[in-house]
Amino acid sequence: MQTLAPYLILAIGLFSIAGGVFGWGFFINSRKARIWVKLFGVGGARIFYVLLGRVVAGVGAGMAAVVIPMGKGG
Repeated sequence: MQTLAPYLILAIGLFSIAGGVFGWGFFINSRKARIWVKLFGVGGARIFYVLLGRVVAGVGAGMAAVVIPMGKGG
């Protein structure tokens, strides 16, 4: 039986994609996002979060489809 971890990772990736696409204020203006906004600007930070979300969601989807093994017992 699979654990909940792959689906949680997938959800986090999708959340990051949505935050980047819709440019949610609480998402882009958060304390942890400030560094990316300073480095890339708001538009660049949004693109960064979409790309990051795609990678994270891809890992979660791969784990859910058992393409990426989760280790012993997973």
